[in-house]
Amino acid sequence: MHNFLASAFSLVEHTRNYYKKHYDNESAKFPEYQPEVDKRFANNPLANFVKCFRQYMQHFQPSFISYQSNLTESPEGLKAKIILTNDNIMLFKGWNSKAKQYIEGLNGDLNILVMIDDYHTLVAEFYQWFIKRQGEIHKEEVSTLLKMERNLKEQKLREMISHFTTSKTFNNEAFLNAVRDMYNQESKRKFDNLSYQKQLEEMIFSLKANGFINKFQEKEIRERFEV
Repeated sequence: MHNFLASAFSLVEHTRNYYKKHYDNESAKFPEYQPEVDKRFANNPLANFVKCFRQYMQHFQPSFISYQSNLTESPEGLKAKIILTNDNIMLFKGWNSKAKQYIEGLNGDLNILVMIDDYHTLVAEFYQWFIKRQGEIHKEEVSTLLKMERNLKEQKLREMISHFTTSKTFNNEAFLNAVRDMYNQESKRKFDNLSYQKQLEEMIFSLKANGFINKFQEKEIRERFEV
């Protein structure tokens, strides 16, 4: 519980610091950030409860948490939960108004594992939104970077092809892997599912189709791989 509460806001804090570092002076680039934080955290009953719950555990009554288990006829058999009774919750006077909304919605005792799972989902969804929005904001920059990366890979591959087809010391397996690295993830999966012979044919076809090899180089590659 201590570890959960200690790290409960670390990911949100990380994005906040990241935002301040990269967008504080360019807030027009990312105007949705603060409203989204307010919606998901500042005005969210669960997030406020977790914030106050940290104070409860650190400065009030951590020993009031209890463990319950019971046998059922379901396939799971033993069911267990960690709870904080509503009576003990209400002893604490440090709940803010939003946290009280969450408590009112419990309709009884707090199942701590459920609360942790719900909060994890809340933070994970925010982080996914943050990353997705960043990708949209920097779409052009990312596209340019990927293009540069692709060009560097192609240049390296052309150099490798030249070396491979003129030197007998170059490793066949390293060459095949270098060609494979040019594929996207989906194409890599398909490539890896092919037999070795079909991988060689696919490699040669791909190199020809993309203009990486001429007839002489194709002949050298086929001889080296005995295709």
